[in-house]
Amino acid sequence: MGTSTKIRKALRESLQLKIRAGIIAILILLVWIAPIAMVPQIILSLFGIYWISTTFVNIYQSSRYISDLKKLEKIEQKQRMNDAYERYKNTGNINEMFNDILNDILNSHLGGSYNYQKRNVTQRTDPNKLDNAYKLLKLSKSDSEVKIKKRYRELAIKWHPDKWANSTEQNKKKSGRNFRKLNNAYEQIKKDKNIN
Repeated sequence: MGTSTKIRKALRESLQLKIRAGIIAILILLVWIAPIAMVPQIILSLFGIYWISTTFVNIYQSSRYISDLKKLEKIEQKQRMNDAYERYKNTGNINEMFNDILNDILNSHLGGSYNYQKRNVTQRTDPNKLDNAYKLLKLSKSDSEVKIKKRYRELAIKWHPDKWANSTEQNKKKSGRNFRKLNNAYEQIKKDKNIN
């Protein structure tokens, strides 16, 4: 269960506790307004006060729990943003970072079950481009996810612009082109294989 779902559940429970406390307070007032003997009024009032006090303790604990969950959610959200940025720095793929950040924003507002990338999975790439993507990574369509990721990492390390930073201008441009082609090809393969 996600943190935002826990927060919504705790808020619902807190609201129920507040409603219960209000109902008990109204019942205590009705007991004192009603024409009944003094002893039953005192006994019912004591029970009512006990129930209200335990309900208020529960409301206080619930509000502390909600504030702790909100702090945790902020920490988790910041960590996910940092992870998305780190992946962007490592892969150079801004689409992946954008998808991660958009997922995080939508999940915090829509309940933790939204996945922007899943919506994009239905958009299939052109078969010729897909074949070229597999050829560029020297893979076949039957290769496993592990093999695809491993091959991508090997080629990404080989063509990463930082590795060619001290080379000639022509080699720098070539590595940049190859790295972009590699990332585009990997994105197409990821969509084809439903790899996250």
